[in-house]
Amino acid sequence: MLHFTIRPVTETDIEELWVWRNDALTRRMERHDQPVPFNTYHAWMMTLLSDPGRRVLLAENSLNGDPVAVGIFSRRTFAQAEIGLTLNPRYRGLRQSTHLINSFTKLARETLPFDVLSASIRSENIRSRRAFSRAGFKDAGQESHQILRMEWSAVAH
Repeated sequence: MLHFTIRPVTETDIEELWVWRNDALTRRMERHDQPVPFNTYHAWMMTLLSDPGRRVLLAENSLNGDPVAVGIFSRRTFAQAEIGLTLNPRYRGLRQSTHLINSFTKLARETLPFDVLSASIRSENIRSRRAFSRAGFKDAGQESHQILRMEWSAVAH
């Protein structure tokens, strides 16, 4: 298993995260599959980083400092939040997503308490669905014909 450390994202990370977001496979799995211009992405990330109802976390490979994944947590209600996960394309297929989801969630809950965490996943994204399922997320219906919703409950953990 890969060992990593997690820290808050800073402005200096944004350009690399933008490259991940515009990767062809990443785009295909996003709600909006068009490339995002850097200025648009930078402004969006700066808004997230300054929002007290969000946590934006970066996992880095403990051996070489290489960024592995970003987890974005957004408070929806007092007790509910949503997670978004994007992997560095170089780390796909290494079966680290479940461990990342669990680690990101544990750290996010320390400063952004929530009892229910949801994830919106493209129905065709089987790997992501499996990773969230292994992390304790349960099917919670469909948001649309392309997007499935999965939920994790603190009560069950």
